[in-house]
Amino acid sequence: MKQLLYFLVLPALVLAYAWFASCNQPTNSQKLPAQYRQTGDSVTTQAQQLLLKNLNGAVEQGGYGYAVEFCNIYADSLTKLAALPLITGIQRLSANNRNPKNALSAPQDIAMFAHYTNQKANQKAITDTVVTTDNGYVYYKPIMLVMPTCLKCHGKPNADIDAAALEIITQKYPTDRAQGYQLNDLRGMWKLTFAGEFTNP
Repeated sequence: MKQLLYFLVLPALVLAYAWFASCNQPTNSQKLPAQYRQTGDSVTTQAQQLLLKNLNGAVEQGGYGYAVEFCNIYADSLTKLAALPLITGIQRLSANNRNPKNALSAPQDIAMFAHYTNQKANQKAITDTVVTTDNGYVYYKPIMLVMPTCLKCHGKPNADIDAAALEIITQKYPTDRAQGYQLNDLRGMWKLTFAGEFTNP
């Protein structure tokens, strides 16, 4: 697994650059939500690419069962690489979570995921969202299941899910709820918590 960690360096630098670039944009109070949306989209896109690159590497190295073990050990740390200054929290949340840490709990998170679920059910566009709170801003972005390979770990048991992966999932995640998905389903959502406001350097 250590052989895959070389993937971490370049994406981390890209994230740092994205953050630096966004912090050097002109600011005023009316543009703040758009600025948080731009930064949130950039950070979550890079984090998602980082996760997928490492998981694909794990699949190539040892198959889908090995990828599940890799995800169990490294997914949290890979995600947190995107927790740059002013971002005090970054999470992947779902009503049908695999890792208990990714379960919905806060009322605002539950309401936002219900909104995304309703939009998807009514065939409406699901977009990222910036919410203003007493402590700053929260950015949400839906996670859609768009890659067929994702079904090898999140599809239908005994049909889509790889047998070796299912065995490891059962061992590592006894309360797993992240199965039975189809392509283009709403898998979950990103949540980025910002504290404070952007300032010019």
